[in-house]
Amino acid sequence: MNLLEKFRDMNLSISLSHDRIELNPIQVISDLKREIKEAQTNDEFLQKKKKLVKQKNGGIFVMDREGILNFRNRICVPNDDRIKKMIIIFLSLNVTIFQSNWNLQITL
Repeated sequence: MNLLEKFRDMNLSISLSHDRIELNPIQVISDLKREIKEAQTNDEFLQKKKKLVKQKNGGIFVMDREGILNFRNRICVPNDDRIKKMIIIFLSLNVTIFQSNWNLQITL
């Protein structure tokens, strides 16, 4: 089966021209960010950092607009095996992921 047939089987919208193939992106919504936010509330170390941020003593730790603790603009992952497994599964998808309001856009 050639690549175009595989794309058609996945119900992707395909536009063909003489020099390119255009595909509409597939969007997959992930609850990972929400899960991380909830798990941060159970992590003692991260709770201490959140308290410092609220007291304006967080240094390079900050809270984003959604109330998630970040370190140098990266989400702080709690010490939670379930969350760590979710991240490993998420990253093992072998797709290119672009952040867009935490909807995942998968490009083929």
